[in-house]
Amino acid sequence: MYNKEIADKIEKLLSENQNKLFRIKEIAGLIKTGKHQYRLLKDTLAAMAAEGRIIRQDKMFSGKKTIHKSRKLKTASKPKAPGGKMIEGWFDAGSLARDHSFAFVISGEGDIFVDVEDTLNAFHKDKVLVETRYRRGKRMYGTVVKILERARKQIVGDIQKAGGNWILQPDDPKIHRTFRVLDPNGLEERKKAVLEVTDWGDRVKSRTPAGKITEILGESGSPEIEILAVIRRFDLPMSFPDAVIEQVEAITEDFSDIAHRQDFRNLPTITIDPASAKDYDDAISLVNTPGGWRLCVHIADVAHYVPIGSPVYIEAAMRGNSFYFPRRVIPMLPEKLSNRMCSLRPQEDKMTVTVVTDFDSDGRILKQQAFESVINSDARLTYEEVDELFDGREIDLSGDLCDMILEMRKLSRVLSKNRDEKGCLYFDLPEVEFVYDAEGYLKKLERSSETESHKVIENFMLIANEHVAEILTKAAKKTMYRIHEDPEEDAVRRVLSLIKVYGFKAKFHKNLNKTLQNVLSGIENKDFHRVFDRMILRSLKKAKYTIEHKGHFGLAIKTYTHFTSPIRRLCDLVVHHQLKQHVFTTAGGNFRQKEIERLANVASEREILADESEREVNRVSKLQFMKKHVGDEYEGIIIAVNRTNIIIELDDMPVIGVVPVTQLQGNFRLYEEYMRLIDENSGRSLKLMDRMKVRLERVTDDIYFTILE
Repeated sequence: MYNKEIADKIEKLLSENQNKLFRIKEIAGLIKTGKHQYRLLKDTLAAMAAEGRIIRQDKMFSGKKTIHKSRKLKTASKPKAPGGKMIEGWFDAGSLARDHSFAFVISGEGDIFVDVEDTLNAFHKDKVLVETRYRRGKRMYGTVVKILERARKQIVGDIQKAGGNWILQPDDPKIHRTFRVLDPNGLEERKKAVLEVTDWGDRVKSRTPAGKITEILGESGSPEIEILAVIRRFDLPMSFPDAVIEQVEAITEDFSDIAHRQDFRNLPTITIDPASAKDYDDAISLVNTPGGWRLCVHIADVAHYVPIGSPVYIEAAMRGNSFYFPRRVIPMLPEKLSNRMCSLRPQEDKMTVTVVTDFDSDGRILKQQAFESVINSDARLTYEEVDELFDGREIDLSGDLCDMILEMRKLSRVLSKNRDEKGCLYFDLPEVEFVYDAEGYLKKLERSSETESHKVIENFMLIANEHVAEILTKAAKKTMYRIHEDPEEDAVRRVLSLIKVYGFKAKFHKNLNKTLQNVLSGIENKDFHRVFDRMILRSLKKAKYTIEHKGHFGLAIKTYTHFTSPIRRLCDLVVHHQLKQHVFTTAGGNFRQKEIERLANVASEREILADESEREVNRVSKLQFMKKHVGDEYEGIIIAVNRTNIIIELDDMPVIGVVPVTQLQGNFRLYEEYMRLIDENSGRSLKLMDRMKVRLERVTDDIYFTILE
């Protein structure tokens, strides 16, 4: 947005200082613009530069006279390379959001550097056409010449008034510009709203992007509204279509024709889930055998109620998975199915698919089979209750079921030992637990921890998933796998080299699984885990769904899929249908290879969307919580450093914030290979795992600390 009053002040300042370059923050201070006008100042500077009234050089501004000369010299010294090639890619505005004067276009031919003046009116994740101009070293430079596809049509943010104009400040920090609100009658500040974009703006003509408010979500800062805003921002489905509701209302539970199913209703059976869970899609039974154990993993037979091609199936295939937020779930299936008919609730007959595995006393598999089945769970337990039993405390459960659970722990420990020998990786990365008060406001942030009860369920589900992947590999021409490709060896070596710098001996093994496993299991210091588990995980590739038969590196399993959560994951639902088609032969038809491939892509894409939206809800929730604690003092450790920031994680709660390097007293230089900052004047060093006492300085789009000396 262009502001004439600010522009006049800028022009006066720069014309009086023709031989000086100014950063945006310096200009803001000298012409005395308030914090609420900072975005307006940036937009005005960009518009003036586009008009040629001032010139931008790197991240700084000055009058035309001086910079014309410097630009000419700079251009003359640029190495030339053939330009003019047209490349399609995705616009990445992350650097613009951090107040840099450039952006990138991510393409199959590499990342292309684009100056802010050459970005046209592209926004984050837009599909764009770039014309390459030249190459310097390995980096390509180019200009955005066309917007091929907008990533979004609606923007979610806060309504504000600035300089007599109504604007929408986007919630997404990577949407780097504000939007002018058209027809602002009746608007109020501090409201969260949805804006439909009608004009994406024109940087050259200094035209600010604009749109119309289509929905007021509620009061900014309200926990419910902040989560709703993220849901709307990611365009997640808020309701089910009428055809889906009609189909679900017509579904009834009918157990009259179960003669072909294995009847496990008399087998002692339990479910173990989080206390907040409402959809129980897995149950377990365990009996002792003369030479070991017989484990039964029972999974809800969702495919029985959701035929291929039905409205519910089509909707599930679009959603891809359920989305889990604090105190709110967007389910893949309607509640009647997910929480009632398919959920393995205690004391109710339920149709299931069961994997039966016979083990010897060393945990070696003797025999495995899969059946369509029917069960009746005896009890619904939480992880906390099972851990209490493991700790020797009494729980409200019959002695026989308690004995069965203790036997489950014995088998699980044997299976863990076997997985260790294969090279399975375990990361110590606690998740965030949000604790709310009676009025729904966040009152505490805690770190979750994986306990032995979680490990029991994980081990048993892995057994079932692996077996189903193996039988479908033989029975079906194509199936869907969950794969985790081997990491790049160079990426692993870089992390291990850094670990050695910090005094931990990390021996490189020919087997990468063993290499990383030895490092992870050998770390005893908790601060080491807080820093290096995250780094090691980031050095690995991301797991995904595919029809390619590849192994799962992290689990050290050659043939693997997801089968055990059909209520909340698309892959599992597809796999259940394939079992019915190729193994149980209780369903006609067959998936074409292209359809399985398409569904695998959908499952992977929607999983990424779920991860991104859930991370964003966590980020927004943390920001809202920490705003109440500005001025408070904390202790934490340095978990990363870069040229601009020191990243600190607090000890008392799972909160990560930054300390700008410019805030430090001294001349600090980054030594990236050691990941430490060293003051070249005094020799003072700031490195990973250094303990810091900090004060919470401010909370904006990030959490900012000040180091207390």
